[in-house]
Amino acid sequence: MPEHAVYASLCNNPDADILNWSKPFIIGKDVMMNKPTFLSTGELMFPIAVWDRNVQAVKGCVSEGEERLPFVYRSTDCGTTFERLGGPKVEKRSFDEHMILELSDGRLMMFIRTLYGIGKSYSYDGGRTWTDAEASGYVGPSTRFHIRRLSSGRILLIYHDSTSKRSNLAAYLSEDEGETWKWKLLLDERDNVSYPDAVEAKNGYIYIIYDRERGAFCKGLEELYHNAREILMAKITEEDIIAGKIVSKDSRLKQIVSKLGVYLGPMINPYSEKLLLSTDEYVKQVMDLPANEKMIDSILEDFGRCSLTLDWDTIQNLNAKIEYALNLDKKTSRKELEKTIREILFIFKKGEEANPVDLFPKMIAYINNNLCVDLSLDEMAQALHLSKFYMCHLFKEKAKITIMSYRNARRIQLAKKQLATTELSITDIALSLGYTDAAYFSKLFMQYEGMTPTQYRKTSRKINNMDEGGLS
Repeated sequence: MPEHAVYASLCNNPDADILNWSKPFIIGKDVMMNKPTFLSTGELMFPIAVWDRNVQAVKGCVSEGEERLPFVYRSTDCGTTFERLGGPKVEKRSFDEHMILELSDGRLMMFIRTLYGIGKSYSYDGGRTWTDAEASGYVGPSTRFHIRRLSSGRILLIYHDSTSKRSNLAAYLSEDEGETWKWKLLLDERDNVSYPDAVEAKNGYIYIIYDRERGAFCKGLEELYHNAREILMAKITEEDIIAGKIVSKDSRLKQIVSKLGVYLGPMINPYSEKLLLSTDEYVKQVMDLPANEKMIDSILEDFGRCSLTLDWDTIQNLNAKIEYALNLDKKTSRKELEKTIREILFIFKKGEEANPVDLFPKMIAYINNNLCVDLSLDEMAQALHLSKFYMCHLFKEKAKITIMSYRNARRIQLAKKQLATTELSITDIALSLGYTDAAYFSKLFMQYEGMTPTQYRKTSRKINNMDEGGLS
């Protein structure tokens, strides 16, 4: 992904024996995961998403722009040039993988992958602006789907007939512009079938490809070989979907067209799995990151779980090494930084991988139970037997804010309640919440609420009096 962009190349002689391709050029940023759509106007609508921080797939490849949306890019010259139009705001985003459909009344409808299934949005001005995404009615697993208008005018949707699992992949037909899906044909009832794509041939047959047990997130080749790792094809007609079963002569389901076997190449780590990289290979990747903080964050992401099984003395040593690495100047101390990174990796690898799934609730509970105590991050980490840096990394990854920001926000909430319901002085309230400096507390309150504690108290009392007056 050079420059985090989607690139294109044009071929103007696609029927020639020797194809001539143009120089690659950028369509847009950041990622594209689905197919373009030609509108009745001849315009080409191309889906590109600027992913949010919580759905990035490639470390370090997050857009710094304020707008993180599933966008539409338009070309009016068959892909020679593109311009970015608009995109909808989407609650509970996943990896977007959106597709655009032109409706008979001229509206554009966008289907979007979300955490709850499929969301939808509409554009009434050719893709320039979009409505906020809403539920499409299809509740299911967070995974890719396929939607296209067929030559008959009906709309084809390929998605899972399951509320949570990637199973029961099915083809649906709608004849009312996607409002309802009257007919369904089950394509594959097995688990871990995903990523469908389809094309309609001139003879009326619909060719669908998808994968099964692709082996994603496996920790090594041995685990990988327990997966089918197949690409399959279904060849069906609209009549098959309407009948709910195969009725056309040449239709067929679950045909394997490609299957991976045992890897026979010379490479030890053909899938570039980070945990299987040699120390030299991994350190080289980490040292290429632009800042010390990103380097440490990458290591914590990949190896942080190993620290959960380390003894406390080793964790303290690890913290000291990380602190030292963060304070080194990368340009003037590159050799020393690389040496320290190797030492950090060596300590992590002393531990064993552990599941951190239950740590976040424990961190939240600990903070809430000690909200009014002026505890440091080191004290909290020791109480939870965690590396301070891994603790902060985990919390921010889950909550999207830092531990200190969360604690301050909770304290301000308590302060607001005391200001509105008690006669305690500002100093007493600050002290009761663990702040030893009332001036700092007032400054912090101003940052969160846009007014001083005294102003908040007057405003809340005035509102309460009005409420009481209205009730009497």
